[in-house]
Amino acid sequence: MADPLDDGVALCGELTKPIPKSDGQGRAASTILCIAAFGVAVTEVLRVAEEFDVVCLGGGVAGEAIAVGLQGSGLTLAVVERELVGGECPYWGCVPSKTLLRSGETLTEAGRARVLAASRVDWNVDFPKISTRVRWMARNLDDSRPAAAMEATGAKLFRGEGTLTDSRTVMVGSQELVGRRALVIANGSTAAIPR
Repeated sequence: MADPLDDGVALCGELTKPIPKSDGQGRAASTILCIAAFGVAVTEVLRVAEEFDVVCLGGGVAGEAIAVGLQGSGLTLAVVERELVGGECPYWGCVPSKTLLRSGETLTEAGRARVLAASRVDWNVDFPKISTRVRWMARNLDDSRPAAAMEATGAKLFRGEGTLTDSRTVMVGSQELVGRRALVIANGSTAAIPR
């Protein structure tokens, strides 16, 4: 194998070594070791778990409520969200479905106008118009304002899928988050058919 320093490339490898945790127990931390191009520069980057008082898995309604509830308490909060801050209701559930239903109710009322107040009422269903309004009510799937509002409470937002590795630890990609006091699972639910 050629010498990487002669070829002007960088070699990086990941090592694992134990480091102490704040509670005195050992924890493995990843270290990235890189030998830089064209010289002797060696860079070591230590990836250490980020610790918070509370880690909340899910940035929906419950995650938002926790962020507001902990605001000003002096406790630190990490919120992990895989999709959009605000959860299912504003983007795929309650808000768009009720907006769609309201369009049908409006057309029904227009039809009743013939009986109650008008001799003639004509209309055609304009589904593209209804669809545009549904998307608008669902913020066009843009959660930038709810995310900013959550972060304004002091919470730190992590985007990505969180995976529990133990009763106090969540992995988001290669980032390890530890809840010193609590870990909240608020990731919604899925309907199941009873057997």
